[in-house]
Amino acid sequence: AALAGLAGAADLAALARLRRDHGGPRGLTGVEVSASFLGRRTFTRYDVEDAVGRVLAGRLGVGYHSRRGAGAPPPGHSGWRVTLDGERATLLLRIAARPLHRREYKRQSVPGTLHPPLAAAMVAMAGVEPGDTVLDPCCGAGTLLIEAAGQCPDARLYGFDLARRAVTAARENAAGLPVAVGRADAGRLPVRDGVAHRVLANPPWGGQVPPGGLLAASPARWWAEVRRVLTPGGTAVVLLPGVGDLPLALRQGLTPVHLQRVRIAGAESFLVRLTAPSPARGAR
Repeated sequence: AALAGLAGAADLAALARLRRDHGGPRGLTGVEVSASFLGRRTFTRYDVEDAVGRVLAGRLGVGYHSRRGAGAPPPGHSGWRVTLDGERATLLLRIAARPLHRREYKRQSVPGTLHPPLAAAMVAMAGVEPGDTVLDPCCGAGTLLIEAAGQCPDARLYGFDLARRAVTAARENAAGLPVAVGRADAGRLPVRDGVAHRVLANPPWGGQVPPGGLLAASPARWWAEVRRVLTPGGTAVVLLPGVGDLPLALRQGLTPVHLQRVRIAGAESFLVRLTAPSPARGAR
């Protein structure tokens, strides 16, 4: 009831204005709400969604689609989100017509594939620049490389994966983009030393995808290969399930310069940016 009261007092016109000013569609059509909260509650996310959604729909004079069932909302429904962090309830209105993780290019998927917004954040963290050679040693469905192509279309983008299914998925998703994908073992990549200005990767650490090939026998080989393919002063951004393997990276001369904790499917993970040693002063 308290959440319904807050929804009744929210400035919906201001949210609609902000959405329009940021390129979103005009007008507020049917309502769908997704909710999330931290900690234990005596209610479900669907209770929150229905309490808020029915009030919003009533105020706007449009229909409400409950997520309590399995059906998708009708086309054109405006997407709303409610988050509860234990102290504050926040109401948000989606700018785009569809959730950001539902990219149109994502026609094929494989186990362990990244959500596109997380992949986009990793590309931004790596600081990809025009002309950079970007390498993903275990590219899966190609999400990291495709997001890199969107942020920096002048980069040279190469991906490899040991799984034939992943290579096929990546090629289909990246069709029409300057992304080259081939089959190879991440522990022995078919590229010369020091070729990559940036390495982007979500390695198979045994969560949804077990390590295969040379990585199954020696996880340390991953860091040795990242160090080998990076240019002097190059950058790697890697998604890790924990920080226990970072000493292996340090032994290869890779220096962690930024650590960002994230939660993926409820599990704690870490985005780590590492740099390779810069060339010695005076070296050509």
